[in-house]
Amino acid sequence: RSTDAIAADACVSKRTVYNHFLSKRDLFRAVTQQLYAGLLEADALLASIDEVPETALPRLARAILKHLRQPEVQGLLRLVISEQQRIPELAAEFHSVGKGPAVGLVERYFAAQHERGRLDVANPLLAAQQFLGAVKESLFWPALIGLPTPANEDTVIEAATEMIIQVYRISDVR
Repeated sequence: RSTDAIAADACVSKRTVYNHFLSKRDLFRAVTQQLYAGLLEADALLASIDEVPETALPRLARAILKHLRQPEVQGLLRLVISEQQRIPELAAEFHSVGKGPAVGLVERYFAAQHERGRLDVANPLLAAQQFLGAVKESLFWPALIGLPTPANEDTVIEAATEMIIQVYRISDVR
């Protein structure tokens, strides 16, 4: 979007926008940080670190889905996807201040479960990506592109949770 359009939407002058943000990149960073702040500070995510996976993973999934379903977040994602070819640094910026820290919360959960001996997770980032992918593939991506979600939310979240527990279960035989 042009800075003129952004200023018009905000009912301010273009000069006012540039008084607050030195560049479109700074503006994009501020918008992304604001949109992700609620998720990154969500009680469901922060309090879950001590909970067992059967309880914490469904809560994490629901908190992340609630975040991703916000129209402003979906608009941001569409912008990043549509402009990535023209402005490649946009995707990197989005990842560094939005998506990356959000995945990092789930990654830290898996690392904590590994440390507590609840799950055998040698690669917490991979486990976070697997869990989030299992949830988002059925419940988020179809909706983002205007398709109906083909599955029941509770069923998908339960299956993703069970999958993670099965894959990373601590084995009694070592």
